[in-house]
Amino acid sequence: MPALRDLQSAFARSLLDPARPIPAAVTSHTARQPKKRFDVYRNNVYFGLIEALAAQFPAIARLLGQEMFVETAKAYIAEHPPTSPLLFRYGETFGDFLAQAKPLEDYPYLGDVARLEWLWMQAYHGADHTPLNPEELGAIPTDRLDGVRFDLHPTMRLLSSPYPIVSIWHTNIVDEEVTPVDLTQGGDDALIMRPALDVEIQRLRPGAMTMLSQLTQGETLGRASALAAENSDEFDIERVLTDLLQSSLITGFAID
Repeated sequence: MPALRDLQSAFARSLLDPARPIPAAVTSHTARQPKKRFDVYRNNVYFGLIEALAAQFPAIARLLGQEMFVETAKAYIAEHPPTSPLLFRYGETFGDFLAQAKPLEDYPYLGDVARLEWLWMQAYHGADHTPLNPEELGAIPTDRLDGVRFDLHPTMRLLSSPYPIVSIWHTNIVDEEVTPVDLTQGGDDALIMRPALDVEIQRLRPGAMTMLSQLTQGETLGRASALAAENSDEFDIERVLTDLLQSSLITGFAID
């Protein structure tokens, strides 16, 4: 008699691969090999996972269209079955899958749009936190600002792409009518966070991605802003700091 773990593994493999036979241990009162019943269950599982992916990646579903999305989702499910019973955790590698899928090679931006949507979901389920009162930052002596280290909101996520993914996502999710996006307009540095009830996606100013990446690693404001200025001639620390405060991104600080 096979071990329970082996039976479960065989069942799962057959469930997600229609080419596999029904596990020998699966029977019913009407047939030794109840293929029709097993196929119905298999279809229900696939349908549920496809629905979960559509909920996680609504912009991708719209961009691909119903038929293409279903076929793409089926291929993904077969290669990457869920490993958690919590379906909101399913799809972390969907962006990588789309970026490598040969049928979608004419749409190279899809991978990053999916990654953006995945980060949206992570921010949605992230922890709440009270933002910093801007007056506290304003009370820091000017000559000590370079030594400030910021605590940033726990829902914050960052994504840099060579494609205008914020525009693509916005017109497919927020706009009442989808409008064409010029793919030659350049890439986006995206900030994803949930300061209150709703997740927000913003396009960062030049240099802000470098500064935020350094701040998340515990770097001081002086060092982070210096690196940002090196990487972008358009970097403006005052405007970037204003954006961060208005977005409720800063939750605390310490001074060296």
